[in-house]
Amino acid sequence: MSNAYPIIMSLAILASLLWLSSVKASTTQNPSIKKSIARIDRGMIALVFAVIGARLAYVLPNLAAYQNNPIQILWMWDGGLSWIGGMLGAVISMLALASAKKQSFWFLLDSIAIPAVVIGFASWFGCLLDGCGYGKIADFGILTPPSSDVFGAEAMRYPVQGVGAIFLLLLLPYLGVLRQRKIREGVLAGVSFSLISLSNFILLFFRGDSVRLVAGIRLDAIATIPLIVLSLGGLISRAKIH
Repeated sequence: MSNAYPIIMSLAILASLLWLSSVKASTTQNPSIKKSIARIDRGMIALVFAVIGARLAYVLPNLAAYQNNPIQILWMWDGGLSWIGGMLGAVISMLALASAKKQSFWFLLDSIAIPAVVIGFASWFGCLLDGCGYGKIADFGILTPPSSDVFGAEAMRYPVQGVGAIFLLLLLPYLGVLRQRKIREGVLAGVSFSLISLSNFILLFFRGDSVRLVAGIRLDAIATIPLIVLSLGGLISRAKIH
């Protein structure tokens, strides 16, 4: 299906905003329209920062490709988004909002923990339909079904997009249950971002799309390591019993 990615992502964003508008905050039993609007506002702020971060993280390592036509940097519909930059952008937006509104950073981060998984699932599913983020060519029978790359070349490949999408889809109900428990602020976000980062890090070694290498290792894999450390560190610090 051509151009499925933007459609799937748009639906995921809409679903996330609808969820933010209707979900009851764990710290209150009296949700109001005002609080729903505040949650939607947080979601929109996180979305804007995530898109900017995702684009910048893709463009900067490939800046030479845009020197002759810099306007193409704005052409996000042609592809070129980094999930690493997207996650960093969303986290930075919540940090800035917490500082501006004098609110708990961990509370704000928890509010986008589930939408982050929804967007992550949509990204993998969109890539599965459009052929981006495809796996390396391999032949292990039913474990490597035929699939196409972004150029339409079909071959037996590691089912990277499918595995990524299924993992995040299964993560959603777990986070939903975890959210209902009496946990400290930041634990939900820590679990969400840690598992997103870890799963993406593992899958990167099975991807076949072209990317810059550093000492034979994908640049995006190297860039994921700090995210894993930070998200796990945040989770451990928030889950620790005092």
